[in-house]
Amino acid sequence: MLLTHDYYCPKIGMASEFRVVMPDGMLQNSEKPAGVLFLLPKEGESGSALISKTDLPSLCASYRIAAVVPPCLEGCYTDMVYGYPFYQSLKYIREYLRNFLPGIPLESGKCMIAGFGAGGFAALRWAMEEPDFFACTGSIRGILDPAMPAHGYFTERRLTDLFGSPEERREMREEFLSSCRSSAVRNVYLFTENTDPGYESSSAAGAAFGGRASLKILKAGTGSGEYKDPLDRLVRIWLGGER
Repeated sequence: MLLTHDYYCPKIGMASEFRVVMPDGMLQNSEKPAGVLFLLPKEGESGSALISKTDLPSLCASYRIAAVVPPCLEGCYTDMVYGYPFYQSLKYIREYLRNFLPGIPLESGKCMIAGFGAGGFAALRWAMEEPDFFACTGSIRGILDPAMPAHGYFTERRLTDLFGSPEERREMREEFLSSCRSSAVRNVYLFTENTDPGYESSSAAGAAFGGRASLKILKAGTGSGEYKDPLDRLVRIWLGGER
């Protein structure tokens, strides 16, 4: 079952949406999901590609879990320096679910958060802030450095809007790596390919986490597996006991 839910988000003062994927018939049978996966798409995306280009529906059915997919779009899950507080709007979704969709139980220790690209940065940030709530955390081809050089989607103008001046970005990078070193978060999995724009930042984060993180190098040229293969592996690690 795929549900696209439109709602008003008070954190940004505008309408927003998110998608929920659940096994068919789960709500009708009063069966509660075994866990909830917060899955964050990469920069500029709504989340529809994560449903059409992965095995997310079958993974939810096999493991009897629900997946919540908030859009990334222009804000990249950041509290923009020049813009809206999209990171706060991301975290507000949990409050909204508890109030209006109680059929999706959000139990501490039974949730996982993972993200692609800029979504990986947000996933790690939230997990580090609440290490007891998320049992597992993943970054897939994550872009984890606010002080990254301008490239592709991340033009200099967009980097300034999201993260501020070059000096502010470097400070944010150091704050993030400091959090990686000091946070009590555990079960962190960083999937990256050595040609990814975020390869160096994923490696740096992995070194900062130390033994609490596992850096997994993807094979080059995965093509359509950009989304599918690492997500399959991550869910199997979380619920299937794979390492």
